[in-house]
Amino acid sequence: MNKADKIRAYVSKHPNAKPKEVAKATKSSYGYAYKIMREEEEKLALKEAVRQHVEEITSTLRPTRTPLQQCVRNTKAWWKRLVKKFMRLAGLYEK
Repeated sequence: MNKADKIRAYVSKHPNAKPKEVAKATKSSYGYAYKIMREEEEKLALKEAVRQHVEEITSTLRPTRTPLQQCVRNTKAWWKRLVKKFMRLAGLYEK
């Protein structure tokens, strides 16, 4: 395990650690610890930006029903159940 991996492991366990603490715990220089920590922060920021962008794009692709469409859909479902009930009572429909 090289120093960069040690720094990444320490930062993943202690996300609020300061570069000085990380450098001391991993026995590396302050500048190197700071550099690796910034790289990790940039990766996380990029992942979050991509996730948010994908979520925004896919949310617009989902079909959304207007209140009228939802009402019509509910009415159709209600009507189908009612017709089946009457057909069962009349003996014309079996499940």
